[in-house]
Amino acid sequence: MDALPADLWATVALTLKLASLTTIALLIVGTPLAWRLARSRSWLGEAVAAVVALPLVLPPFACARAGRSGRLAGGPVGRAHARLHL
Repeated sequence: MDALPADLWATVALTLKLASLTTIALLIVGTPLAWRLARSRSWLGEAVAAVVALPLVLPPFACARAGRSGRLAGGPVGRAHARLHL
């Protein structure tokens, strides 16, 4: 344990504290909200489900859009895209 500098351990400790606090806060807020939305028959449940899915959907969409627009043309993805003539 003495092989790593003290500032690295401080960074690791801070990261673990923030991750723990975030997890606890999300459990406190998210669990009752999820329970309520799962039992609701209103349009709000569908809207919240769509918003929750955005972080899962947007990164692949953004990468595909960047690849097609040529922004990644100089990188390996852009070169493979050009070879495939897509």
